Amino acid sequence: MNTKTNFLIPFGNKKAKIVSIVVFLLVAIISASIVFSTHVQCDNGVDDDGDGLIDFPADPGCSGINELTETSPSLICDNGSDEASDRDTLADFRVSGGDSGCTSATDTNEVDGQCDDFVENDGDTLNDYPTDTGCTSYSDTSEFGTVQCDDGTDNDGDTKTDFGISQTKDSKCSSSTDNDESPKDSCTDSDGGIVQGLQGGVTGDDESVLYIFTDYCLDSIILNEYYCGTKILDYYPFKTPIDCSTNGTTTCSNGACV
Repeated sequence: MNTKTNFLIPFGNKKAKIVSIVVFLLVAIISASIVFSTHVQCDNGVDDDGDGLIDFPADPGCSGINELTETSPSLICDNGSDEASDRDTLADFRVSGGDSGCTSATDTNEVDGQCDDFVENDGDTLNDYPTDTGCTSYSDTSEFGTVQCDDGTDNDGDTKTDFGISQTKDSKCSSSTDNDESPKDSCTDSDGGIVQGLQGGVTGDDESVLYIFTDYCLDSIILNEYYCGTKILDYYPFKTPIDCSTNGTTTCSNGACV
């Protein structure tokens, strides 16, 4: 009696398994193709990065048809990042909404100009948009404005130009938004300074407006004494109260301590 077990797979079952394996492989291949084609951007017929160029070799961000993205870390204006070299928060060359400092996807610099370069270009102590009043936007190419104290021009003929802190700047400008570079103010003190024993006064002009101030007694003891000084690098009339009782005198009379 033959007691051996027959391990042969019935023909019908074997055929079914082969069909199952083939179907499984086909599904796997199709799925892989779908996944692969979904992630590959350089051969899908779509402008994925918005630079107006599509796929390899037209898009410089693609080094081959199998690239997963149309951007490239080696391209300043097509790497998907806002460079630290410019002040704006925009990135890359794009047909819409990109960094205006990029003229193409292969441009090597995102900086627009003077209003986007982290540099104080016009000497007014302010730099770039929106801090510098001469800048209308990040893409503005000049930090100079249109008002007299920020236009890069000596408007009043005194050899000084615009607002700033250097010796070449015009002391008549109070800020970069001042629209008057008119001649320097003047101040003359008739008694030569703070002289409480003599009534004097100051005369001159401030912003081309003439003034005359005379020392006077605030009360029987306090003298208001006028003198000339400087304010924002310009001549200016000041006054200071003086107690006549503490300066070897006793009272204030006719604009002087006596």
